[in-house]
Amino acid sequence: MTALYDHVIHGYYGAPQSIGSHQFIDRGPGKIGFFLETPPLQPMLASTAFPAFGHVHHQFMKNLPYAGTVLAISLDGLLTDDEGGVVSLRDDGRIRVDYEIKPALVESFKAASLAMAKIELAAGAKKVYSLHFDPVELSSEADLPKLEAAPYGALKHSIFTAHQMGGCAMGKDPAKSVVNSRLRHHEIANLFVVDGSVFPTALGVNPSESIYGVAHWARDHVAGAV
Repeated sequence: MTALYDHVIHGYYGAPQSIGSHQFIDRGPGKIGFFLETPPLQPMLASTAFPAFGHVHHQFMKNLPYAGTVLAISLDGLLTDDEGGVVSLRDDGRIRVDYEIKPALVESFKAASLAMAKIELAAGAKKVYSLHFDPVELSSEADLPKLEAAPYGALKHSIFTAHQMGGCAMGKDPAKSVVNSRLRHHEIANLFVVDGSVFPTALGVNPSESIYGVAHWARDHVAGAV
């Protein structure tokens, strides 16, 4: 959700991610939790994320200095049995990504949108906009029913992904993993994978330090492998 304020914010300067909240991580059985973060608003990122076209998009970019955004990251696969997406090869050798937007994820998108809108309105935003392809505009909490009634899911609003992990998961079983516990490929003896893809699932956080730790741990046995 993005909002316009009366005062200048300049979201394209300073720390790229200055604050976040873990309040909604555990929302109970069967529900997918979410992080809330404040992302940067560099012009290219902002123009790509805001899905409107023509005059509406032009007005948003014109008012970018007054814009503030809250981002929700739905934690699929972390606290539920959801397995996330599948990466495979097409018959012609190209990569194929299948990612089903299931009902629990749709519910998470709606709950996150309502939470973000309430935060921005409470912070004094004069207008709040959803990232639907036909953006929902809110001026006060009286407009929240419009946001709740809006469609959610695939091809309904902007959906982004970040911190992809688990594509080359480590494990003992070659049928369920790509590399072993020493990060060596199960079938190609001289191939090691040392990055975020070896984790069993997404971590639910920005994973830089976790990946540094894996790389530091792996350096000796990869360097000494025969």
